[in-house]
Amino acid sequence: MTATTTAATTRTNTRPRLFTPGPVEIPVRVLQAMSVPQPHHRTEGFRKIFQEVTAQLARLHGTQGEVFILAASGHELEERAGASVLQRPADTVRQRDPHVLHHPLIFVVEDLAVAA
Repeated sequence: MTATTTAATTRTNTRPRLFTPGPVEIPVRVLQAMSVPQPHHRTEGFRKIFQEVTAQLARLHGTQGEVFILAASGHELEERAGASVLQRPADTVRQRDPHVLHHPLIFVVEDLAVAA
Protein backbone atom coordinates (compact mmCIF):
# COMPACT_ATOMS: atom_id res chain seq x y z
CA MET A 1 0.00 0.00 0.00
CA THR A 2 1.47 3.33 -1.00
CA ALA A 3 0.33 6.79 -0.09
CA THR A 4 -0.34 7.64 -3.73
CA THR A 5 -2.57 4.64 -4.45
CA THR A 6 -4.75 4.52 -1.35
CA ALA A 7 -7.94 6.48 -0.91
CA ALA A 8 -7.17 6.85 2.79
CA THR A 9 -4.58 9.60 2.32
CA THR A 10 -4.62 13.35 2.11
CA ARG A 11 -2.94 15.40 -0.59
CA THR A 12 -1.02 17.45 1.99
CA ASN A 13 0.29 14.51 3.98
CA THR A 14 1.65 11.22 2.64
CA ARG A 15 0.87 9.26 5.82
CA PRO A 16 -2.16 6.95 5.43
CA ARG A 17 -5.24 8.06 7.37
CA LEU A 18 -8.66 6.55 7.94
CA PHE A 19 -11.51 8.99 7.37
CA THR A 20 -14.29 7.05 9.07
CA PRO A 21 -14.86 8.21 11.76
CA GLY A 22 -11.57 10.15 11.44
CA PRO A 23 -9.38 11.32 10.18
CA VAL A 24 -7.39 8.85 12.26
CA GLU A 25 -3.73 8.21 11.68
CA ILE A 26 -3.00 4.53 11.13
CA PRO A 27 -0.26 3.27 13.47
CA VAL A 28 2.74 1.61 11.80
CA ARG A 29 2.07 -1.67 13.66
CA VAL A 30 -1.44 -1.77 12.13
CA LEU A 31 -0.07 -1.13 8.63
CA GLN A 32 2.45 -3.92 9.16
CA ALA A 33 -0.26 -6.30 10.38
CA MET A 34 -2.41 -5.43 7.35
CA SER A 35 0.47 -6.27 5.01
CA VAL A 36 0.62 -9.89 6.22
CA PRO A 37 -1.42 -12.36 4.13
CA GLN A 38 -4.76 -13.16 5.76
CA PRO A 39 -5.38 -16.77 6.84
CA HIS A 40 -8.06 -18.58 4.86
CA HIS A 41 -11.34 -18.72 6.79
CA ARG A 42 -11.40 -22.53 6.72
CA THR A 43 -7.98 -23.04 8.31
CA GLU A 44 -7.17 -23.92 11.89
CA GLY A 45 -5.23 -20.64 12.20
CA PHE A 46 -8.32 -18.62 11.35
CA ARG A 47 -10.47 -20.67 13.75
CA LYS A 48 -8.01 -19.98 16.57
CA ILE A 49 -7.98 -16.23 15.89
CA PHE A 50 -11.78 -16.18 15.59
CA GLN A 51 -12.19 -17.98 18.93
CA GLU A 52 -9.77 -15.56 20.63
CA VAL A 53 -11.55 -12.51 19.23
CA THR A 54 -14.97 -13.90 20.16
CA ALA A 55 -13.83 -14.55 23.73
CA GLN A 56 -12.37 -11.03 23.98
CA LEU A 57 -15.61 -9.51 22.66
CA ALA A 58 -17.62 -11.44 25.25
CA ARG A 59 -15.41 -10.05 28.01
CA LEU A 60 -15.58 -6.55 26.52
CA HIS A 61 -19.38 -6.62 26.48
CA GLY A 62 -19.64 -8.39 29.83
CA THR A 63 -21.67 -11.34 28.59
CA GLN A 64 -21.60 -15.04 29.36
CA GLY A 65 -23.81 -15.60 26.31
CA GLU A 66 -22.80 -16.36 22.77
CA VAL A 67 -21.21 -13.56 20.75
CA PHE A 68 -22.57 -13.31 17.22
CA ILE A 69 -20.24 -11.78 14.62
CA LEU A 70 -21.85 -10.71 11.37
CA ALA A 71 -19.59 -9.55 8.55
CA ALA A 72 -22.19 -7.38 6.83
CA SER A 73 -23.72 -3.93 6.80
CA GLY A 74 -25.92 -2.51 9.55
CA HIS A 75 -28.96 -3.04 7.33
CA GLU A 76 -28.17 -6.75 7.10
CA LEU A 77 -27.95 -6.90 10.90
CA GLU A 78 -31.35 -5.21 11.23
CA GLU A 79 -32.84 -7.60 8.68
CA ARG A 80 -31.47 -10.66 10.50
CA ALA A 81 -32.72 -9.34 13.84
CA GLY A 82 -36.16 -8.62 12.40
CA ALA A 83 -36.35 -12.01 10.73
CA SER A 84 -35.50 -13.75 14.01
CA VAL A 85 -38.30 -11.94 15.88
CA LEU A 86 -41.08 -11.55 13.31
CA GLN A 87 -42.98 -14.49 11.89
CA ARG A 88 -44.27 -13.80 8.41
CA PRO A 89 -47.08 -13.06 7.71
CA ALA A 90 -48.79 -13.76 11.05
CA ASP A 91 -47.17 -10.92 13.05
CA THR A 92 -48.23 -7.33 12.95
CA VAL A 93 -45.87 -4.43 13.59
CA ARG A 94 -47.57 -1.59 15.42
CA GLN A 95 -46.16 1.87 15.83
CA ARG A 96 -47.53 4.95 17.55
CA ASP A 97 -46.20 7.41 14.99
CA PRO A 98 -45.58 6.38 11.36
CA HIS A 99 -42.62 8.75 11.23
CA VAL A 100 -40.80 7.15 14.17
CA LEU A 101 -39.99 3.69 12.81
CA HIS A 102 -36.34 3.57 11.81
CA HIS A 103 -36.17 3.88 8.00
CA PRO A 104 -34.21 0.65 7.22
CA LEU A 105 -36.49 -1.26 9.59
CA ILE A 106 -39.44 -0.30 7.37
CA PHE A 107 -37.77 -2.19 4.52
CA VAL A 108 -37.20 -5.20 6.78
CA VAL A 109 -40.88 -5.30 7.68
CA GLU A 110 -41.85 -4.96 4.01
CA ASP A 111 -39.32 -7.61 2.91
CA LEU A 112 -40.72 -10.06 5.45
CA ALA A 113 -44.27 -9.34 4.23
CA VAL A 114 -45.37 -8.58 7.78
CA ALA A 115 -48.47 -6.40 8.20
CA ALA A 116 -47.54 -2.92 9.37
